[in-house]
Amino acid sequence: MLNRDRDRQRSAGCHVRTANVMCALLCGVGGMLGFGRALAQPVLPEYAILQSPDVGKTLGTLRDISDPGIAVGSEDQIGGQLTPLVVYPDGRFEFLDLPPGAAGATVLGVNEVGEAFGDPPTGDWIFWEASGEPHLVDTDGLRHDFNAINAHGEVAGGLQDPSTYIWTAIVWSLDNGVRTLPDLDPNSDVYAFARGINDDGLVVGRADYWDGTRYASRAVLWRDGEISQLPQTPREKFAETALHINRDGVILGEGSTGGGRTLFVWLPDGRVLELDDGLQGKDVSANGLTDSGVVLGSNPGNGTTGSITLVWFDLRRRAVQLQTMLPPQHQWHDLTGWGINNLNQIAGQGRIVGRPLTELRGFIATPVTPTFTLHHPVPGQAGEVNTFTIEGAPPNTEIVLVAGLHGGGAYIPGCTTLDNVLQIDNPQFLGRVRSDANGNVTLRRKVPASHAGKTYVFQAVIPSQCAISTLMEQTF
Repeated sequence: MLNRDRDRQRSAGCHVRTANVMCALLCGVGGMLGFGRALAQPVLPEYAILQSPDVGKTLGTLRDISDPGIAVGSEDQIGGQLTPLVVYPDGRFEFLDLPPGAAGATVLGVNEVGEAFGDPPTGDWIFWEASGEPHLVDTDGLRHDFNAINAHGEVAGGLQDPSTYIWTAIVWSLDNGVRTLPDLDPNSDVYAFARGINDDGLVVGRADYWDGTRYASRAVLWRDGEISQLPQTPREKFAETALHINRDGVILGEGSTGGGRTLFVWLPDGRVLELDDGLQGKDVSANGLTDSGVVLGSNPGNGTTGSITLVWFDLRRRAVQLQTMLPPQHQWHDLTGWGINNLNQIAGQGRIVGRPLTELRGFIATPVTPTFTLHHPVPGQAGEVNTFTIEGAPPNTEIVLVAGLHGGGAYIPGCTTLDNVLQIDNPQFLGRVRSDANGNVTLRRKVPASHAGKTYVFQAVIPSQCAISTLMEQTF
């Protein structure tokens, strides 16, 4: 069940608007342009990466994550049925019910109140109420493409008439059904696609039209039942698509000429920014936009690198690759981040070192907040008694020290991803200590000689407070 208390979550999820939208975008920490720290490199968050539940299937993906930390996607296996999956912020998971006639589905989007939509392999599409009740939405034989959901359960997408092949942009809701959005030119064969929608009902997408010599694609905005073209991108790309719009009307989209695809942001004041992906014009997809202006993208990579997930915390600067923000010694590669929420949590899919390349696993990459320090052990050698020192912890508090071979992520009992998680895969218990009146403590442990040359990662945790230390990597 996605969420029983729909009205309470809708109220809690409402955003407080700033008096000056542009100031919020340009000056806020982690905001659009970071003008408040014009010359400083933004401080990047530290991440943990959690694997979606391993239920014995070989193909898993997580496609979106809501502000309450609920991630959605599917589990599958080659030749098997897609099973719609929900992962809760405390690590619990469940498979969603399918309506009669649906042969599996992937959940593609979820809103802050727990409503979701998904796409079966064939036939119509599915909407899940916050209670978990599924609805098979009849599209009357029309081909469909649904892309985004807002906090009011409105889903933006498109329908194609098989007799004319023309796509029409629409917004659908459980209460009101299909609402058709206008084309750029109602007297011509114009193709329109709705790709993103915000909580105010502003919709963005793409309109294809004949410019006299060829079909051209232009990014468009629907507001109050009217359509308008967005300003031309700086390079006048042949094909432009607006894909996401946040609460302040900032729009993220793509532009391509056939030789590559780059990302653009349309600001409320009319400016258009081209984002630096650092990939020299390779194809980049626009996968997410937060209300503070953080952008999520991905590149499919090649046979050598695999997929790359990109995050822009400051739109004036080059994107940061998610891999560089993950814990040391992690085992993930070929990462594609499909969705991002306003806490900068990322849902996606990737591969794990040592597992078959045919196997995909869903992941949640979540920022962590270390609040005290774990120092390197002294003398840091195998075959010796090593002293681990913790500083800056809450005074007179019980602390647990854990270790593992690989960085990654693990849930803290009694805590959620909205609080903190560990940055270690399969953490092993090393000892329990209590900090002194100054918040400091030492722990002595013999490191076997057989561990010489091996690298481990260590972290301290206070489960009762969902607090973690800095992550420490040590080669003995």
